[in-house]
Amino acid sequence: MRKYLCMVGLAALWISPMASATSQSMTRIQSHHSVSITVKRLKQVIVAKGATIFADINFAHGAKLVGMPLRPTQLLIFGNPRLGTQLLESRQTAGLYLPPMKILVWRDAHGQVWVGYRNPQKMVHESGVVGHVRLIRKMQHLLGVFSQQAVGQP
Repeated sequence: MRKYLCMVGLAALWISPMASATSQSMTRIQSHHSVSITVKRLKQVIVAKGATIFADINFAHGAKLVGMPLRPTQLLIFGNPRLGTQLLESRQTAGLYLPPMKILVWRDAHGQVWVGYRNPQKMVHESGVVGHVRLIRKMQHLLGVFSQQAVGQP
């Protein structure tokens, strides 16, 4: 019993900073559309603005393949090689964090669809890249623009 309580206490200490860091570093926007329509709209605006979609990860589909239930959850990873390459030139190990342009779309337990993204400044900071303030602000701005256009009224 003592061992169990210690494990629960350690887990709580480990999880609580992550939860607060996640809530502080993630922007979440409510969508007026289903996950699939929101993702479709996101793809359209991303491509229209000249960015490249590198990956479209459908977590619910992956869960289904292994017989596990998961509400619709989809991640788009995208970017502009002209921008990302500038960060890689500063520090090639930043490739572990790039592209920082990622948007997650999911349906919660109450049926509400959300669009969420992390602040690229935090990811770039974690990679050890310094400078590029204007570039990182541009990425943050674009994440907001793309998300707002995807969740809005048709």
